[in-house]
Amino acid sequence: GGMDVKLNPDAAFELKADSTSGGISTDFDVTVSGGISKNIVGDRLSGKVNGGGILVDLHTTSGGIRISKISE
Repeated sequence: GGMDVKLNPDAAFELKADSTSGGISTDFDVTVSGGISKNIVGDRLSGKVNGGGILVDLHTTSGGIRISKISE
């Protein structure tokens, strides 16, 4: 199924997201490394958020990935 991940707006992390059958969207500004890939099947996104940090590695086969900021 799809994922909906909510993180602190000030979180610093390295993002690696891969969705076989769905899109990837985020509220965060991502410094992309390696490009954004729109494959025949699925999407991939990798890069740094707020300078990078711990790896957030997200994968789904059936559904999209949404990464949003926690609102106060």
